[in-house]
Amino acid sequence: MAVINGLNNVLQIIVFLLPGFLTTLVRDALVVNRPKDSMERITESLSYSLILNILFNFVFSSSIFPVIYTDNTLQITSNMMLLYLVFLSILLGLFISLVINYDILYNLLRYLKITKKSSRISVWYDVFVSNPKKWLRVTLNDGTVLIGWADYYSDDPNNNEMFLADVSITEKEGDEREVKGPGVYVNGKQIKIIEFLD
Repeated sequence: MAVINGLNNVLQIIVFLLPGFLTTLVRDALVVNRPKDSMERITESLSYSLILNILFNFVFSSSIFPVIYTDNTLQITSNMMLLYLVFLSILLGLFISLVINYDILYNLLRYLKITKKSSRISVWYDVFVSNPKKWLRVTLNDGTVLIGWADYYSDDPNNNEMFLADVSITEKEGDEREVKGPGVYVNGKQIKIIEFLD
């Protein structure tokens, strides 16, 4: 009997935890985050698991936990219910990614004057995400000026780099030329000033 109860508890813990970890995997695949230690990741996953279990119980009026009966037969939640749980886990991960990537929660909190924070990883990343496809005037350390739009930019705050498309270059001597080709890669260490143009 004790073995059955122990196995029952282990199965319930696994079924409780896995959906939260799946939600975390989906979110991490779609959102740029600072590195987190194991404890933070476990805490987030547990929080997502709790939310998913509440949602599951609310939507389906059913427990997701498997039950082991005393005659050693295992009664597990139906396959369809497990598929619904996987679907809810992925859906929650997509929703959380949307809220973070579009800064929805922090926009609301800034509007209400509760915080000045952003959900994005750095000012560099926040500025580029908030101003997509804007023309930039990039002044390099040597005085060269590049005008183009950021087709790609880094999401790593320790490695600010970008790829400018449709670029014209003005050398510090005043010579101007158009770049033939897709664009110019610019390393963050070369950049002195970035201006966003209207």
